[in-house]
Amino acid sequence: MFRRPRLLEVLPAGVVLVAVAVMSLGTFLPFVSFDAYGALETGGVVPREFASLTQSQDARWIVVVLVILGAAAALHLTGRHRSASTAALLIASLAVVALGLLDGSNHAERVLPGLWGEPANLSQLPGITPDLGYYLFLGGAVVAFAASLVMASTHLRRSSASSTPLSSTRIRFSG
Repeated sequence: MFRRPRLLEVLPAGVVLVAVAVMSLGTFLPFVSFDAYGALETGGVVPREFASLTQSQDARWIVVVLVILGAAAALHLTGRHRSASTAALLIASLAVVALGLLDGSNHAERVLPGLWGEPANLSQLPGITPDLGYYLFLGGAVVAFAASLVMASTHLRRSSASSTPLSSTRIRFSG
């Protein structure tokens, strides 16, 4: 029997797909910016350098998790395997939040591994600041996680409402 999906079943998956697009954009935009080490000031302005998540040590994992998020959201929108897709969305969105926080923490040392001419201790780099890619990626990750939580709570509420308690079940014996 075909049942038309309710808005709370479809909307969070659509929100996750939009969040995946935003995170994908944030992956290629500058994640952190910093003053160029040893560069000459011109006109009182220090040149800035940029690094994106594609230069991160976790770049492959980020791509894998984004593909899993997109595939699970698309699978959920089709109405197939909703339990599995909800669980995958919840786990993958938590993983992408953790990756965003990990790559943005500790002076972004996982994003800036071994740039030529940089000091060994990245805390000595002057002016490391989060850039647009950081905010897009982490914002999209948080939105995806929130939408996954809404999707999981809706799924749990729906599955608990559809199951009937054993005491109300009537057993008929034929004989």
